[in-house]
Amino acid sequence: MDFDGCEYEVPSNTFTDLDINAIDDIQEHDPIIVPMVTDNTKLYKGMICENKEMLQHMVKCFAIKSHAPYEVVESTPTKWVIRCKKSNEGCKWRLRAIMKKSHGLFEITKLSDQHTCFYSELSQSHVQLDSSMLAREFFEFVREKPSISVTSLQSMIKEKFGYHVSYRRALDGKTKAVAKVFGDWDESYKLLTRWLYMVKHTNPGTLVEWRVQATPIEGHVILSSVFWAFGPCIEAFSKCRPLIQIDGTHLYGKYRGKLLIATSIDSNGHLLPLAFAVVEEESADSWG
Repeated sequence: MDFDGCEYEVPSNTFTDLDINAIDDIQEHDPIIVPMVTDNTKLYKGMICENKEMLQHMVKCFAIKSHAPYEVVESTPTKWVIRCKKSNEGCKWRLRAIMKKSHGLFEITKLSDQHTCFYSELSQSHVQLDSSMLAREFFEFVREKPSISVTSLQSMIKEKFGYHVSYRRALDGKTKAVAKVFGDWDESYKLLTRWLYMVKHTNPGTLVEWRVQATPIEGHVILSSVFWAFGPCIEAFSKCRPLIQIDGTHLYGKYRGKLLIATSIDSNGHLLPLAFAVVEEESADSWG
């Protein structure tokens, strides 16, 4: 282009398509991610969390310790906005967090200084102490001791937050924590046939059989029963006394059933597990 006898080139797309948000991102410092929630964790504008779930857990902890519940205004995969549950009474407390394009993490971009409302009495429970919140609190306890009682978990919450949670809610929280640590019931059942296949092919001589029922849904079946006997145990049976003992026990959990076990006794008087089966009911047919 020619102006006043001087020639100028057309600006590049980098200039004409300038993104104002990108400028802000460039000016920001490297993100400092909050590694974990502690009793002393405080919320502040600019706080960065690894993901939305971690941010929500952190805010729940803050709300519970502050005895100030909140309600969700907007929630999307990249945005989360909440306000005080007493906003209709004039409390201006509000929090807004978004996933920043610059680092792909969740960052608190708006946060009111403090609540202006007042709760005259401390209630027995807190709306943010839901089963998902409890699952995160129970996670480490369940991983270290899966058999930990629900009442022990209730006491832990009471000691940490000062609130009592019902047995049912604590049980739901523990159930979710167990699923996070050991896997979901349904997903585990889906992997059962693969597990049996690997057991058979990594233990020479092992026998595995299972029965399934068809369903109206194509590609879906229901497990009726499963039987397996480890190869080394089958081989060792020839050294045992000519006696087989059978017994069964109930299975407790989401899916009920019976675990049947056949055992023998070796020359040293020790029990040898010969075969196992999981069936719906203990009967002559299932033992056969």
